[in-house]
Amino acid sequence: MRPLTESENRDWRLLQLIAIAIGIVAPIAYLIVAKVSTVPVSTQTPADMITYILMIFGAFQPAVAPIVNRMQVNQYLRARTRPSPGKFFINITIIRLALAEAIFVYGLMVYFLSGEFNRMLYFYPLGAVWMLVYWPRKGKYESFIELVERNTARR
Repeated sequence: MRPLTESENRDWRLLQLIAIAIGIVAPIAYLIVAKVSTVPVSTQTPADMITYILMIFGAFQPAVAPIVNRMQVNQYLRARTRPSPGKFFINITIIRLALAEAIFVYGLMVYFLSGEFNRMLYFYPLGAVWMLVYWPRKGKYESFIELVERNTARR
């Protein structure tokens, strides 16, 4: 494995900042928003049903990321002009993390619909698990760059 260039190291640091913003700061911000908001507990919305539907949807939604990635990689390899492999990895990772972050947003939605803060917290362990699954790792970043360079060199 070759050492990363300065540009690739810069892209890696940028990706770390983006991942922290998406995976840590945003969910904490959602908690703060929910805590400072005063939403009355609603007896008219079917909170149980909405919670279960969004929980099931949230459990499986990030699983579509590999399909989206495969489509993006195929499109990337066919493109005449393309971003650097590091920037491409950033794009793919942002999509993965956004799919996982949506679970936290579902929790916030349930809170605003039901007014029950605890219902929002049901979504946090699930979101945290998906964040861990898709969290960017430097070894994967390096091997991805190497793989893309190898595949684009053949074409």
